[in-house]
Amino acid sequence: MKFYRLTLLIICLYSLTSCNKDEYTQLKLPKENLEFYSFGLEQMGRKENKIILKNSKSYKELEKYISELDSLKTTNSINFQPKYTIISDSFKLSLNYEKLGIEYLTKENKHVRLIKNIHYEEIFSLNFLGSEANEYKKFGDFYGIGQFKKHTYLFCGLEADSVKYWYKKGDWKFLNKEKQLVAEGTFDVLTDTIKGHGGCFYPYKYSKIDTKKWKFYNDKQKLVNPSLSLIYKLENLKRIK
Repeated sequence: MKFYRLTLLIICLYSLTSCNKDEYTQLKLPKENLEFYSFGLEQMGRKENKIILKNSKSYKELEKYISELDSLKTTNSINFQPKYTIISDSFKLSLNYEKLGIEYLTKENKHVRLIKNIHYEEIFSLNFLGSEANEYKKFGDFYGIGQFKKHTYLFCGLEADSVKYWYKKGDWKFLNKEKQLVAEGTFDVLTDTIKGHGGCFYPYKYSKIDTKKWKFYNDKQKLVNPSLSLIYKLENLKRIK
C-alpha cells in the first residue's frame, strides 16, 4: 500500500495533471531553516530577511499547512509577484492574495513546480506569516532574537535636542549566516555618564555581555570560549529602524 501511494505521488508530481488530495501523499518540508521575505517590507525600504527555524512552532505550522494542500497543479513556470516568499536551498513557497506556488528540488535535482489559486482571506489565517515566524531578524552578519528598549538623552549643542536610541536587554539568541546558533544568554544593561559636544553630561545606557551568563558555539554546535571580537560585535549590534 505504501509503495502504491508513493507511485501515485511520483506520477502526480511529474505529470501535467491536477494533483488532488486523494491522489498523493503529503508534501513535506525539507529539514532546513527557511528564509522569510515580505514584498511589502521591501517596498518600504526594509530589505532585511528573517528566518523560520526548523522544528520551531512556526515551522511546524507551515509543515502542517503544506501537508494539507490540495488541488495543486504542476506547471512549467510560476510567474506572479508574491506578497510573501519562504525559501531554503531546496524549497520555495510563493504566496499572494490570489495564488500559491511551490517549488522544490528532488534528490535527482529535478525542479518541480506546483501552483494553485487561493481565496484572499486564506492568507490572514496563516500564523506562520505572523510575528512568531519572523522573530529572528538580520543584523549585519548575524540573525538575532531578543528585545530592544528605547531610551532618550538630551544632546546639548547650539540647540538642545532629544536623541532616541535603543539598547538590547534580557535574553537573546544569535545565529550566523548559515543559520547556526552562535550565542545565547542575557544582556546586562549598564549606564555611563557621557559628556556631549556641547559640554553637557547625560546618562547613556548600553548592553554588556557577562560571559558567565552566556553560551557560545562553534560550527559543530559545541560549546567554546568566545573571541573578544565576537563579544564586541554582539554587544554593538544596532536595531534596524
